[in-house]
Amino acid sequence: MKIKALGLSLGVLTGLVVGSWGQTSEAPHWRVESRQVQVGSDAVLGFILVNAPRGMQRYEVTLVVRNPAIAKFVGVEARTITETLFRVTEQSDAKVRLQGLDFNNLVRTDTKNVMLAVLTLRALQPGKTEITVETHIFADDSGARASPTAEAGILEVTAPTPTAPQPPPPSAAPNAVSLGFRGPLELRLGAESIVEVLSGPLPNGLQKYHFVVTLNDSATARLKNVRSLALDERFFQVLRLTETVAEFRAVDLNEQIRPGASSIALVALALEGKAAGKAKLSLEVKAATDDQSQPLLFSVQSLELAVGAGPPALEPGARPPQDLDGDGLYEDVNGDGKLTFDDPILLAFHLENPVAQEHKRFFDFNRDGVLNFEDVKALAAKVEAKHF
Repeated sequence: MKIKALGLSLGVLTGLVVGSWGQTSEAPHWRVESRQVQVGSDAVLGFILVNAPRGMQRYEVTLVVRNPAIAKFVGVEARTITETLFRVTEQSDAKVRLQGLDFNNLVRTDTKNVMLAVLTLRALQPGKTEITVETHIFADDSGARASPTAEAGILEVTAPTPTAPQPPPPSAAPNAVSLGFRGPLELRLGAESIVEVLSGPLPNGLQKYHFVVTLNDSATARLKNVRSLALDERFFQVLRLTETVAEFRAVDLNEQIRPGASSIALVALALEGKAAGKAKLSLEVKAATDDQSQPLLFSVQSLELAVGAGPPALEPGARPPQDLDGDGLYEDVNGDGKLTFDDPILLAFHLENPVAQEHKRFFDFNRDGVLNFEDVKALAAKVEAKHF
């Protein structure tokens, strides 16, 4: 029987074993995909549970490159069973050890061809190597042990195909540095939210800048404050601040932003939602130079904001959900002011509720634009990370 208690820790779950059954005609079966790639390329191979006659509760396997001179592991990503229910407990050039726990009943009786992980290997030299599966644990839905059969994958590495010499590319124009906003897409009514002005990598540093931020709708939201993040406040000036316009400039006199700096949050804007609706933040570059006093070319992006009071209660007489961390997502689904396993459970039983679907943007915890059980699992993972 599947483990259904969301609040149960993985340490307890991994200790459950009830009975056993050996390798029979009904035994589960693993398979590693085969590929052919050129030297220097990356090969992506699926690790697949071909069949599971009695479902699967948990597994632990080691995948081995039999000839690591031919290829080596460079990455592994979970599929189907993901987030806190999947772990890589060992990884080297020659092997990876994986654990998975199916408490969400994703692998059921007679499930076929389930992709459990995606393996990435770097091709090192021409030749062939097997990628084999060593099973440490396989427990079916009742907790009984099984001994799956396994089909090794074959990775064939070929020499690179000769190519005709290419003429050098023409001199490229200077690349524009991205400049935009980072922050919640949803502003709460009467509450302050922080949106940052974010610059992309600055290969030649930053000497000075002069920006104007504009909010297009004063009835929906307002600008409350602006402050420097990357540079000393002594060298930061706010020239104008209204509910809809923030104009500011700064000089990097003490060389806090050096050449080669990665993406940098330059300033923080405090905004407050005033009425339900939509608003747009825009940014204008008045002036900006790098450490060689050369003009900086920016590629500027705006930010669309939604303003609302949040979702209503999902059950009659219940409290409305709350956004506990100001990210625009309402983790506290039952509105009790805490993040517990009661919240993903409540959401799971209201996925088809028209109220939840109408306000799905507030519960889109995996940020894919739809409200479904994947969002329940994403919220449960947040709870588990908080409590364990």
